[in-house]
Amino acid sequence: MKKNSILWAVLPMMAAALMTTACSNDDSVAEAPAQQGGVKTIPYTVTVNGGAAQTRATVESDNQTLYFADGDKLYVTGTDIQGVLDIQAGDGTTTGPGTANATFSGDLTYSGEGSPADDLALTATLVSAQQTVGTQVSVDAAGAVTVNYPTTAYCSSVNDAVQQYSDLKGSSTYAAKSFTLDQQTAFLNFTVKLICQVSEGDEVIATVENDGMTLSAASVTTTTDADRNVVACFVLPVAKGTELSGAKVTIDNLPIGTLPTVGFGGDAAKTLEGKVYNVARSIVDLVCSPDFYDAQNGDYITYSGEGVFVCIVTVAEGATVTLGGAKIITHDLGQSAAIHCLGDANIVLADGTTNTVEGYYHAGIFVPEYSTLTISGAGSLIATGGVGAPGIGSGHHTVNGGNISITGGTVIATGGSNAAGIGGGYQSVCGNITIGSDVTQVIATKGDWDCDPIGAGKESSCGTVTIDGETITEDGVTIWTAGNATTHYLWDVSNNYKTWTLTKKEP
Repeated sequence: MKKNSILWAVLPMMAAALMTTACSNDDSVAEAPAQQGGVKTIPYTVTVNGGAAQTRATVESDNQTLYFADGDKLYVTGTDIQGVLDIQAGDGTTTGPGTANATFSGDLTYSGEGSPADDLALTATLVSAQQTVGTQVSVDAAGAVTVNYPTTAYCSSVNDAVQQYSDLKGSSTYAAKSFTLDQQTAFLNFTVKLICQVSEGDEVIATVENDGMTLSAASVTTTTDADRNVVACFVLPVAKGTELSGAKVTIDNLPIGTLPTVGFGGDAAKTLEGKVYNVARSIVDLVCSPDFYDAQNGDYITYSGEGVFVCIVTVAEGATVTLGGAKIITHDLGQSAAIHCLGDANIVLADGTTNTVEGYYHAGIFVPEYSTLTISGAGSLIATGGVGAPGIGSGHHTVNGGNISITGGTVIATGGSNAAGIGGGYQSVCGNITIGSDVTQVIATKGDWDCDPIGAGKESSCGTVTIDGETITEDGVTIWTAGNATTHYLWDVSNNYKTWTLTKKEP
């Protein structure tokens, strides 16, 4: 009887052991750490998607979609835990390579006490098959991934750049097993049209600078676009959050304007988001252009020939155009301005350059009524109007003009007969005129005694003229006389009030 009593006592214990063994096959316990020399190995499976846009990169304009691909790996890191997970094939419709979502599986190693807490914070970084560890990406001892952006080479396409230099990160917890990846890289996708003495297949040096610092410089082979224009195309990846301030791109020493002003809505500075920015620019050497050139936003206009170039340049509404040694005269092309703005426009005078424009029976630079022209930069402009027209401003004989704001550079403007140097032409009204304190010098000469050097033409009127904060005229009536010194300017009036010379005082 004693032996039977022992047997009945043991049976419940065996049953309990069997139940424990069966439970260990449950999925919730299958990923329990396996102890190996103080480090625990944990099988781990997670689901991943590409963020709100469900793409590798949010593309600015062409909505290009780039999905997960074979060879993608997910680097997972946290306190005392790390591992590399491989992409799984999935069912081909909702997850895996070729879709916007994916499943990754592999082992994590955990060196902490006990098991990882459910709320242990984890970071996941996607590394593509095109990202070579040690080249495109670096991995530290804790498993954290850093993307290495190129400084001496460009990518030839957005797809190549996104595959090689994307920094896709997501945060989650150990128990959640689900990550949403956000792009941490901004891609500057440049297309530079070269209307100059460059041919398809030529090598040019492209340099991108930001606030005086070189971001990247490399040789680029030119190609042609659908319209047979020679173009230099390249993609520069930079870290999300990079602030562009005074940024510019240069092709063989010809800068294409300041990127925030030209490319991003006139912002003084632009903090880049994790997406692709398509940046279209043109370098235009007038010696290679037709007689009539339609300037677009971002154009850099120069002239490498001798003398002046007979041409008419129109500036698209809202465009910012840089003059970098332009010489434009319209005499043989009929009655026209040398530069004809089609609406609001910004003209930047490239540092160290002198630019010459001359209209024929029209302004050197025409500003249409109800529009505003802003002239800025550190270069020089010499603008001469034709008969009855100003150097900068309206047309002549009822062709009214808009507003003029000069905020930088040196400007020398001469009006034709019966016209102001800057402002109105003969019998043509102009808008407000403002000259700011950062201007180096303005020399304005009127074309007749019955005009203002800066203001109204003969039998005409203008809006308010303000020079360095001082109101000179209101509604065409002079209320302040040239010759009075202001805080910032020394006024030199010569030739019987025909010319006003505004020269900045030494500090």
